[in-house]
Amino acid sequence: MNEFDALAAWYDAFSDPDYYSAYADFVNKTIRERSKIPVADILDLGCGTCRLSVLLEKLGYSMVCVDRSAQMLSHARNASSTLLLIEQDITAFELYGTVQCVVSTLDTLNYLLTYSELEKVFALVANYLESGGLFIFDVNTPYRFSTVYGNNSFVYERGGDMFVWQNADSARRHVMDLTLFTQRRDGMYERFDERQIQRGYDIKKLSSLLDKAQLKVTAIYGGTDFCPLGVSSEKAYFVTEKKGKQ
Repeated sequence: MNEFDALAAWYDAFSDPDYYSAYADFVNKTIRERSKIPVADILDLGCGTCRLSVLLEKLGYSMVCVDRSAQMLSHARNASSTLLLIEQDITAFELYGTVQCVVSTLDTLNYLLTYSELEKVFALVANYLESGGLFIFDVNTPYRFSTVYGNNSFVYERGGDMFVWQNADSARRHVMDLTLFTQRRDGMYERFDERQIQRGYDIKKLSSLLDKAQLKVTAIYGGTDFCPLGVSSEKAYFVTEKKGKQ
């Protein structure tokens, strides 16, 4: 079973809608201020239920959405009938043409557990991204994994549902055991369990791999408000440009 398959139906309910709005504004502003080419088509890698893609589509972009979870894409289709949804692994995706911008958000790349997988994704992004186009993505920082998540547990409640999130951190793996208790109409509860594994990556090493793939890092932020990346930033937001535009 792929990540989020068991929890796809409830994923949006436990997500902050304001964060998606701020992220869409961040992407739109970055494109307007930094892209050297006009942007009509955006590829969303690891799109999930396409909350961000729907917002970007409303801003006028044509969205191509790739995710390996059929359940996530099923919920995305309910959100918009005009998104181009493709069920593929982001380490081996194929498109019929190029795009002018690529985004990969909500720590999608942290689910890749080796540098070789990252290199595959970066190479594919460079292949399908037009010269001068932007690749915008975020990753959870090692600080978030070791200090904020650590070996801590979190419990969230919404309506009659409860979401339990248990963390186990190590040098190269961060394990998240997720349990959802959802109340049925008859008052009984159903339990859904899922294990997800992420990895934190060194920012300098990521920049080196991007450069190798002909993706020039033009900015790294600590938030969607364009604040600087600091030692205690929980996420790093990368803005890169496909080399080759004269």
